[in-house]
Amino acid sequence: MREVVDNADTHVHTYHEPLKTNKVNIGLGEEPKEAIIRDYWLDKEFSKIIEILHEFEDLFPHRYHELKFVHHSLGEMKIKLKDGACPVRKRPYQMNLNLHVKVKEEIEKMIAYGIIEVVEESKGISSMVINIKTDGQIRIYVDYRELNTICVIDPFLTPFTEEILEGFIGHKIYSFTDGFSGYHQVQIAKEDQEKTTFATEWGSFTYMVMPFGLKNVLDFFSCIVVQAFQDFIHKFL
Repeated sequence: MREVVDNADTHVHTYHEPLKTNKVNIGLGEEPKEAIIRDYWLDKEFSKIIEILHEFEDLFPHRYHELKFVHHSLGEMKIKLKDGACPVRKRPYQMNLNLHVKVKEEIEKMIAYGIIEVVEESKGISSMVINIKTDGQIRIYVDYRELNTICVIDPFLTPFTEEILEGFIGHKIYSFTDGFSGYHQVQIAKEDQEKTTFATEWGSFTYMVMPFGLKNVLDFFSCIVVQAFQDFIHKFL
């Protein structure tokens, strides 16, 4: 569905047709870096957007090795457990034998890029989960559901959708940016990393950065975004 807002009379014209997209390589190196841009723009505006994306292409990582960690001055995630809570210990889930090579390669990649590290001992262990993407690649997750039940809730309130939408009023253009592995750019406090431990047949590992599926990661990530961009919120963010 396509909706176009006419600023002159504030009427919304709706066209029953799919939005077209343009795929553009914004990378400056040998490896292509693809950006998908909706077909909203006139040719002049489209060219300007491409120029901006080329200029700041290093801010749009597509691979783990391109990630730039959030500076510790903005905060590190702490995993606080409820009083009297016992560490979670779960047996690993059975893995499809056909995935062994890919899983091992992914783990080695995550170690190399500082996302996880080997741990010799841990009081708690959660189970690894393998997600197979449509392109045949895999993504490693951890089932933190039991750990989440004993975590203290972060009191930070994420922004209301209605409040964000009201901020669009009066602006001619708005855009969305989908960050690559945003959680993996936020470090976990050293003393709490052990709580993220998961076991595999190649050893046990802890996350050094925020993993997906852990309680409070959305709230803490939102808090960091608000801190980083507080001077611009309700102006053009």
